[in-house]
Amino acid sequence: MSKLTTLIIVRGNSGSGKTTTAKQLQEKLGDGVLLISQDTIRRDMLSVKDGPTCPAIEWIEQLARYGNGRVSYVIIEGILRRDWYGQMLKGLIEEFDQALVYYFDLPFAETLKRHQTKAKATEFGEKELNTWWLTEDFLEVANEQRIGPNVTEAELLKEIMMVLPQRGEGIVLQTARCIVRSFEERDITSFIAYRNNQKWMLYQGFKGLTEATYKETLLTDGTLFEGKQLAIVSLLTDQLIGDVFLKLEKQVLWLGYTIAPEFGRQGYAYEVVRELIGWAKSHHYTVKAGVLTGNQASIGLLTKLGFTYLETVEGELIYQLCE
Repeated sequence: MSKLTTLIIVRGNSGSGKTTTAKQLQEKLGDGVLLISQDTIRRDMLSVKDGPTCPAIEWIEQLARYGNGRVSYVIIEGILRRDWYGQMLKGLIEEFDQALVYYFDLPFAETLKRHQTKAKATEFGEKELNTWWLTEDFLEVANEQRIGPNVTEAELLKEIMMVLPQRGEGIVLQTARCIVRSFEERDITSFIAYRNNQKWMLYQGFKGLTEATYKETLLTDGTLFEGKQLAIVSLLTDQLIGDVFLKLEKQVLWLGYTIAPEFGRQGYAYEVVRELIGWAKSHHYTVKAGVLTGNQASIGLLTKLGFTYLETVEGELIYQLCE
């Protein structure tokens, strides 16, 4: 069985910090990460000049395709100017299960400042950097994230890891009264209490199961594109209030939510889902939710949050967040 593979593209001008970020990300993610560096392929391996017909373009494409389904992550980093590499990169984005795209959009002065702190500062300087400089060379895909001069390497790594919770860091969001985090062993008893309440869970799935099944699902690190259940916990009491389910399909984020009966009708679902919507928008995801006919409370909540009915699929009403 092939692996689910995430493609991570890190682009920017020479000296912006993209190579350092890519290497740190590879180290942080651990095993199962294929790092493809444009400079390594073009300069060190092929020793060719860059251009629209540069063989490095095909090499990068083929290496990335080799990793797709074989490793958990493929990271491509480099200047990767849009007019030469853009078509290839956009094709790869369509082929992978999930794709994250980052572009270092820095002023020339900031790039020069960062370059001067690196070992390569003795190999080339301001004149060469200015020759290679590209302004706002965005790939222009829906999920492209702009990295400005005020974002530190640590902040960027944390941001990427939040989108890739399979390595245990998980999505952690905080609202006025709650925190959304990965499930822990101590949450299971409370989870079973409301999930196996057949009357309360009338319109929900994932119910009526054994403790062992719940533990296997909730306490195992999963990916967003496999589907991930997260705990909603009270900031005041650290008690489990409910849970949310998130799943990424390309750039569509599907969400589901359940609140325990003792915490129902107190605004928790609205509070948490609104925060999740803000997080999803920051990543340029399209947000959708499925609701069974008759679940008027959930339909009312989605409508209040700005969702509209889209279609009915196999008896389930599909709602999508308005842009």
